[in-house]
Amino acid sequence: EHISGVILHWETLFQKDPSGKDMVDVIRENGMIPGIKLDKAYDKKGMWGTEVGPLGHPEVSTRGLDDLQQRAAEAYQKGARFAKWRNVLQLDPAKGLPSDVAIADTVHTLARYASICQSERLVP
Repeated sequence: EHISGVILHWETLFQKDPSGKDMVDVIRENGMIPGIKLDKAYDKKGMWGTEVGPLGHPEVSTRGLDDLQQRAAEAYQKGARFAKWRNVLQLDPAKGLPSDVAIADTVHTLARYASICQSERLVP
């Protein structure tokens, strides 16, 4: 048996199909589990003091922890049952990337994301 999930963007979580049915209900009726993208991308200005990497900007930190608790609770209430979060690490061994700063930031961010999601009954 397979489990299928559909990752929705925030605005899609609240959309309806042409008949007026909630999108999450359409997804569930088709045997899939609705999920939600909760990260808010990253700031291309990057982290202070880090090297410019292959993406053309300094190392970055993913945004979205500031109001994650509220958004996770709302997403669960609306029908999402799992969440997606994206972190970006630039790889360039010649420049020492990813740096210890970027790795520590990523570990902290992902741990906070997972903890908050679980506290709101979402599978991270």
